[in-house]
Amino acid sequence: MYKILFLLCMCLPIFSFGQLKQVARFENKQKESEQTYLVISMKKEGLGLFRALDRYEEGKRIWELVILDSNLQEKSKTELQLETNHNFIGYEHYENHFYFLFRIGETDGGDIHLVKVNIENIEITRFDIKHNFKFRLTHFCVAGGNVVIGGYVSSEPAILLFDPSADQLKILPGFFVTDTELLDLRTNQNGTFNTLTIERGSKDSKRLAFKTFTSRGEILLDDIIIIPSDKTILSGLTSSLIRDELILVGSYGIGNSKLASGIYSIMVDPFTSQPIQFYDFSQLENFFNYLSPKKAKKIKEKAEHNRLTGKAPSYKTNLIPIKIEETSEGFLFLNEIYHATSQEVNPTRRDRYGSPYGSHYPFYPGTYADRYQSPFYNNSVYSPYNSPPSGTIRMIESIVMKFSPQGELHWDEALELVDIKRDFMEQSSDITAQPPTILAYKNKDKVFYKTAGQDTNAVDTLAIRGSEEFDIVRNDSEEEGLLRHWFDGNFYVWGYQNLRNYSLEERNRFVFYIVKLSFE
Repeated sequence: MYKILFLLCMCLPIFSFGQLKQVARFENKQKESEQTYLVISMKKEGLGLFRALDRYEEGKRIWELVILDSNLQEKSKTELQLETNHNFIGYEHYENHFYFLFRIGETDGGDIHLVKVNIENIEITRFDIKHNFKFRLTHFCVAGGNVVIGGYVSSEPAILLFDPSADQLKILPGFFVTDTELLDLRTNQNGTFNTLTIERGSKDSKRLAFKTFTSRGEILLDDIIIIPSDKTILSGLTSSLIRDELILVGSYGIGNSKLASGIYSIMVDPFTSQPIQFYDFSQLENFFNYLSPKKAKKIKEKAEHNRLTGKAPSYKTNLIPIKIEETSEGFLFLNEIYHATSQEVNPTRRDRYGSPYGSHYPFYPGTYADRYQSPFYNNSVYSPYNSPPSGTIRMIESIVMKFSPQGELHWDEALELVDIKRDFMEQSSDITAQPPTILAYKNKDKVFYKTAGQDTNAVDTLAIRGSEEFDIVRNDSEEEGLLRHWFDGNFYVWGYQNLRNYSLEERNRFVFYIVKLSFE
C-alpha cells in the first residue's frame, strides 16, 4: 500500500513558485559625512550612480557619475563641475543618455540648467533653458531627444518643450487654463508623449483631458472624458503604448473629499465615448488584508449595503498611485496606502537624493526653495490642488491590480508594509511585470516579498548579504535605501551598512551597497 502511494506521489507534478536570490553585489566604502547616491535604472544596460562630492575646484562643486553594468560591475566613473548655485531637481534616462536638470538659484524664476551625458563615451553637453517667467516644475520626461517639462505658471498648468539640437524652447498651446491640474506627463514607447489634465470647475463640468503629442509638440490625439458629478478624480496615470491600447487609471473620491474611496479605469478612445469604470475598495479582494478579519468583514458588509441602497462608499483612505506596468495580458497598476500623523515633516533634507522611482518620477525631495518635493505624488512636486501630507508618514500596504486589455479589473494582490515610516512621501515597494507578479519591499537588511496568485498571505524573506564571507551586518540604514524593479524578473536594492568581519584585517567598514535580486 505504501509503495503504491509513493509511486502515485512521484507521478504528481511538483509546483514550485520560486524564490528571490541575491546574485550580485556592488560595494563602495563610505565616510558617514559623504553625500548619498541617486541610483538610476538603465534597465538591461545597468545602473547609474550620481551624487555631489564634498569637493570644489575653481569655486565649482564636483559631481560624480558611476556607470555599472547589469552584473553590478563598474564600467566607468567621471566627474562633472557645476556652479554652486545649481540645485539638482530631476533626472531622466532615455536612449543611452542621462538628462540631469538643475535649477539656477532657489526660486521659481531661476532658469533651468540641463546636463546631457552620453553613457557610452561620457560626452557631456550643457544647456541653459531660459524661460523668463516664474515656473514651478512638477513633471519631466524626454521624448525623441527633446526635453518636456510640466509645471505651473501662477496656478495654471504649462508644458515647455526644449530641443537640445536647436537650443530652442517653446511653450505648448492649450494648457494655460484656470481651475485645471496637470496629473501626468509621460513618454510613450514610440517617442511621443502624453499629458493628462483635469478641469476642476463646477461639479457639473469636470473633465479629464488626455492628449498625445509628437516629440516636436504637435498634437496627435485629443480625448475629453466627462467625470460624473458625484465623483472627484484625485490622481491619474497613463500607460505608455508598450501595448497598442492606452489606459488611464487612478484614484477617486466622493464630493470634495481628498481621501480616496476607490480606483477607476478607462480606455482612451477619441472616436467612441468610453464610460469610466469605478471600483470602491470593498470590491477588491485583498485590499483590507492589513486589517483584522473582523474589521475587514464589517467594512465590506457595510459597503455592500451601501451599494444595494444606492449610497456612496463610506470607507476612505490615503492612496498613492505608483505606476502602470504593461504586460502581454493587460495592465498592472501599483498603489500604496499610507497614514499621516500630525507631527511635523522635514521636507528639506538636502543630504538626501531620495529615490525617484524609474524615469517617470524624476524629482526628489528637498532640493530647492525649502519646499516639499515628492518623487511620485501625482507624479509631481505639488500642484495648487493637491497639498502634500503633513506629519510623519506611515506606509501601510502595497496593492497591485490587474486590468484586462479592455480596462476591466481582473484581480488584486496586497502586501502589508511593516514598520515603514517616512518624513516625506516616497515609493516603498515595487513589482515585477512579467509573470509571476512579485510584490516586494526593503526594510533594513531584509527584503519581504510575495508572489501574486498563490491564494495565501504568506510572505517570504530574504536577508541581504555582504560581499565577503563571514560579513556580519551590524546596521542597515532605515533612512537610506530602497528596492526597485530593474528588468525582467530582477530587482535592485541599495542602502548603507555597517559591517563587521573578524576574518579581515579591517574588521569594521561602512559601505554603500547595491544588490541584484533575481527570481528563480
